[in-house]
Amino acid sequence: MGGAYLVYLGWQAFRHAPEPLPRVDPLVGSASGLAAYRRGFVVNMTNPKVMVFFASVFASVYAPGKPEWVNLAVLVVVALDEIAWYSLVALAFSSRPAQAAYGRAKRWIDRGFGALLGIFGLKLLWNLRALGA
Repeated sequence: MGGAYLVYLGWQAFRHAPEPLPRVDPLVGSASGLAAYRRGFVVNMTNPKVMVFFASVFASVYAPGKPEWVNLAVLVVVALDEIAWYSLVALAFSSRPAQAAYGRAKRWIDRGFGALLGIFGLKLLWNLRALGA
């Protein structure tokens, strides 16, 4: 199912690449800090790609017999990493030059990303077929 889902996401990204970004009117009130945080949190917590990523990180680090401080340190490092990354992305894309550059390159970024997702999905499906043979 995961491979098929990646192929579907890749196709959707590739197919919708030429569509322009939605226009946001800065004069219409923006969300409060708490509302924006809540929206971002819900989006990330319901995103299956994020869940798979964190499950793989925690599964590879947590092991029986490790001291509890290691588990806590992993949680702290991951949380700080996520806060730093999303803050950097938000700051970078809040500038008009970055928004304009992304708008110009959006079609090709989305098509490239869609193609990569599709390739990864097909590879998963191919490996599944090879396992069944």
